[in-house]
Amino acid sequence: TLLPEQTLENPYVDIVVVGEGERTVVELTHALKHGRPLEEVKGIGFKKDGIRLTPPRGVITDWDSEVELDWSHIDYQKYIRGREGYKNIPFMSSRGCLFKCGFCYNAKVNNQQWRGWSVSGTVKELDKLLDMGINSVTFLDDLLTVDIERLKEIVIYLSKKGVRVSFDGGFRIDSVRHESLYKTLNDTGCRHIQFGAESGSRNILRRIRKGITVEQIIDSAKLTKKYNLGATYNWMIGFPGESQEERQETLQIIDKITEINPNTSHVIVIYSPYPGQALYEEAVRFRWEPPKRLEDWDKPREEADYAYVNDIWHLRCIVLSCYFNFAYNVPSYDVKVNNLLFRLVANVMKVLSKLRWKLKFFGLPIECVLLIKGRGILDNILAKKLTWRLRLPSHKMKHTTQGVGS
Repeated sequence: TLLPEQTLENPYVDIVVVGEGERTVVELTHALKHGRPLEEVKGIGFKKDGIRLTPPRGVITDWDSEVELDWSHIDYQKYIRGREGYKNIPFMSSRGCLFKCGFCYNAKVNNQQWRGWSVSGTVKELDKLLDMGINSVTFLDDLLTVDIERLKEIVIYLSKKGVRVSFDGGFRIDSVRHESLYKTLNDTGCRHIQFGAESGSRNILRRIRKGITVEQIIDSAKLTKKYNLGATYNWMIGFPGESQEERQETLQIIDKITEINPNTSHVIVIYSPYPGQALYEEAVRFRWEPPKRLEDWDKPREEADYAYVNDIWHLRCIVLSCYFNFAYNVPSYDVKVNNLLFRLVANVMKVLSKLRWKLKFFGLPIECVLLIKGRGILDNILAKKLTWRLRLPSHKMKHTTQGVGS
């Protein structure tokens, strides 16, 4: 959707879907099955005497009549997360966002539109999960607070059904003006919500067009404390032109929020430019060169290099220190890892991270270099092993790929 032409330049890609795929994939499948011209399918790109893009397809706006989930061909047991006697599954009741945050993909991917099921439409889809024995739902919507009354009705319905509710995203900081929402969450037994705060710097918040204030961020901590809610705050550092002072303001507000409501967790990521963002062109002006090929987008944002960041390892150290100090094994974030080796490494990182965060010292990040570089080496070993396994004779392929997928 963001870079259809560049994606199609890759020799392994024949056709791409641009925008929403629910309607497109059906028409595309029928066209391929019956030999109809691909030019007739809206919202795709394909190779024919070069690269061609068909006219765009509009987004689905009437979800109640056009969007319905069919679980009959899905082994939903694979997606259940069981803990404390609960069977949890992730769920999205809407798509898109109305706001203009300068770092977000939504402006281009969803055309800055929000749409979703009504209360009755959402309940209809949730009932399918309840019929499968699900008793815990985590909402993953990009924006849930666009309609406060809709959200309250959904939460109340699930509470009456004995379903535990949590939210991994979807809460705007400025929703703190709707205190009744947080009272409802408390009354219905909600345990966790997630905010996109992004920065503790007034200047950065203004530059990234977040549309919130530092005061509202502080108020959110007071409100979650008042109504006994755990909360995760998502932050970003490494914006083009960001100063050390602005970065420190984010670290300081994390400490302040934690002091107000100890039942919070915090995750910092390094800003990564993507086409369609308002900040994308700003990154280019700061000497960043966008990847020229599909495969050059492969690095996770914490491992990529950005020309406008002079102290990238300093940023990586902040990111990892925040994670192991405020997210790993923190009840409000609830990160559980079964791998014994990772747990041993993580426990060492947690001790070091606490010390670093207390001193606000993120120089000489030896343990961070070892962790990131070590993971890269392990990934390369596993990738070579996977390549070798996938070259097995075809009669063993099914068993092998299932093992990889699991």
